[in-house]
Amino acid sequence: MKYGIRILHNNQRDLSTCVYFQIGEKIYMFNFGDGIQRIASQAKMKFGKVRSLFIPSLLPDHFLGLPGFYLTARDGIRASGNPFSFTVHGPEGFSDKLKDCSYIMGTLEGCGGVYEHSEEMKEFDDLCPQDPGLCVDVHQTNYFQDETVRVETTCNQGKNGGKILSYFVVPKQTRGKFLPQVAKKLGCNPKVHFKKLSLGEDVTLEDGTVIRSSQVVDEALPSESFIINFVPDSTFIDSVVSNPKYEAYFEENISTSTRLSIIYHSTQSWEIFTNEKYLEFMRKFGPNVKHVIDCKDLNTERNLRYKSMALAKQYQSICPRLYPLAPDNLIDFKEQNFHCVEEELKEFDIIFSEAGLRIELYPAKCAGVFNEDVITNKFLINEEEQKVIETISAMNQDARSTSEYLNSIDLANIIPEKTFTNEPEILFCGTISMKPTGTRCSSCIYLNIPGNKATKSEEEKYQTTPRNRFDNNYGIMLDCSEATYGQLYDHFQDKHILDQLLVNLRVVWITHMHGDHCMGLSKIFYERSLAIEKLFSQSEIEESPGEFIIYACVPYFLEDLIKDIPFVKVILTFKLNPETEKYFYNDDPAVAIECTPQNVEGCVPKSYEECLQNIQNMEDNFEPALKQFYSFLNEKLGIKRIYGVEAFHCYEAYGCMVEAEDWRILYSGDTMPNQNHLNYGQGITLLIHEATLENGLEEDAQKKNHTTTGQAIDIANKMNAWRVCLTHFSSRYVKVSEISEDHFKYKTMNAIDHLRLKLSDFEWAYRTLELYKPFYDL
Repeated sequence: MKYGIRILHNNQRDLSTCVYFQIGEKIYMFNFGDGIQRIASQAKMKFGKVRSLFIPSLLPDHFLGLPGFYLTARDGIRASGNPFSFTVHGPEGFSDKLKDCSYIMGTLEGCGGVYEHSEEMKEFDDLCPQDPGLCVDVHQTNYFQDETVRVETTCNQGKNGGKILSYFVVPKQTRGKFLPQVAKKLGCNPKVHFKKLSLGEDVTLEDGTVIRSSQVVDEALPSESFIINFVPDSTFIDSVVSNPKYEAYFEENISTSTRLSIIYHSTQSWEIFTNEKYLEFMRKFGPNVKHVIDCKDLNTERNLRYKSMALAKQYQSICPRLYPLAPDNLIDFKEQNFHCVEEELKEFDIIFSEAGLRIELYPAKCAGVFNEDVITNKFLINEEEQKVIETISAMNQDARSTSEYLNSIDLANIIPEKTFTNEPEILFCGTISMKPTGTRCSSCIYLNIPGNKATKSEEEKYQTTPRNRFDNNYGIMLDCSEATYGQLYDHFQDKHILDQLLVNLRVVWITHMHGDHCMGLSKIFYERSLAIEKLFSQSEIEESPGEFIIYACVPYFLEDLIKDIPFVKVILTFKLNPETEKYFYNDDPAVAIECTPQNVEGCVPKSYEECLQNIQNMEDNFEPALKQFYSFLNEKLGIKRIYGVEAFHCYEAYGCMVEAEDWRILYSGDTMPNQNHLNYGQGITLLIHEATLENGLEEDAQKKNHTTTGQAIDIANKMNAWRVCLTHFSSRYVKVSEISEDHFKYKTMNAIDHLRLKLSDFEWAYRTLELYKPFYDL
């Protein structure tokens, strides 16, 4: 059976190694960093073929892509009608981490089992009791084996105490060639005996002679095995080179039934390849082993989300002011650093890891390294698509001159009539629902707010021209889906700007527990803590710890997942709800068999004065931590208040109201149309509302507690909103969502990934939708 290694993506920019082993129709995946789903979707990987997932550590670059990938793979398998059977493997403490994610992932009931690494050999029947939090057996073992492959694990440790697993992957040994002529000479009947003998079974002839399979089958071929070796940095070298688990694969010790073909080295630093201890370790495997080098410091950066970026650049070409993407800034670290290791590595047979690279191991006639699918810049330039864009551009030239919405404005130089104090700039990082795709990311909005950092002249400039910098001010993030960090990286293309932006990010609001709104949170917090440590000395951090605090306003079931991350203070969103009772969901799905809506009739129309009184009552009863939070908002960000407005979607779902001196922004999160939002959104400046489905699909929207385009526009009208922007579109709308005449009649903008504009720009932005209507039919 044919098998080999596929590199989904390598160590670069915001992504970490993801390798999978494919044998026939089965896939075994290794490492799950944040953002993996988008690359897998773009590569048209069939999630239903996945049989096992292997997580080497619980750090964000190894774990955070798992929840989303697991949900997508699980749901795809169930939808196909096949039994849900794949297994999940991780390090010690893995099951506890899964329980922290259980509100996002649900239980693992039906999964083929959770396996926690243990250096001590344990048989599969030596089980812990079924974990009630996961509803699945938790095995403790140092290997996994099925009918196709055996995967052994070992743990290495860095000098800072960090631990990470590496893997020895041994496919099932292939039977030797069946020799029919030999079998005939021994008296075997082709119709009766050949199949059994070829499958390894012995047979007895009519005269009682026993013919053994070994007599008519060539010696079994050795298994083409490989090692995936995670060595984050040079502090792990001593642990690796002294680890006895590797010795069985050294050239002098390896079994005749196994041939070691590949060692895949995943690391951040090129320094391990100049370390004599590690080089001697590599030599022990012999000269016939190929070494795949996946080193962040030696890889050539690629635009791995090429479909997403190609689409964003198409939008940018039509209206650069609304899509101010930075130019590509891809660093060729191989060209920059390879000379540092060239002399040391020349004695080895090396392959540089590339996203899309395929290494076939068996059979021999198919074996080799294949790079036809390697992602390069050619993927960004598609001739057929370019012709379509040229056609659209030509159509838009006519639209600019004839459209009543466009012929009177210069989109490059327009200065809005309406101005705002402490005006925010708004970046839509992700605008799609349920799961990220190759072209679009799930929900995330970044508000860039001058606060007390802006001088008068800077604020005047901010109000009248597009900003070139985004990293000088404070940030508020509304929802944070998987791959949000990657979206920010793609938008700004500069690690220093991104680090500063994360340091200045001071508030994150998660509207509800669904993964398409919160699975990127830990990655953002983790990268933010690294950025603080890089940009500031330990003494600066210790002298002013309050300057680095970030407030995480989250549903209570996310608290355990983030509470131990440095600099994070958790504020539970229900404590910022001005209403004393829940209108839509009262029962907690953690303790209830089914979570059903209740008390919906209790939410009645209220005057805005009544709503303000509820807000004042809430603030009067704040505990000290909440008073400190509001004090920070007032003094640093120039924000009067942030509070929750209960949404009709699921338990603990709250839209977010951000209120300043002369503007208010309400972000709905996921919701059905509901009176509570109408009450608190009266006279709103900007309503950012979900519009998952197009008009005509109201029944489908109601079944899933979502809203259609027309319903969202109607809500804005009832609120008397100054402007409305729609987001959270179904993935069925690949390039652009529904654009109707109501968008222009009611001055409604559609959000698209990488849309970035100031609050005052919503005055005219909706007019540009005329230019994007042709994309709907692409």
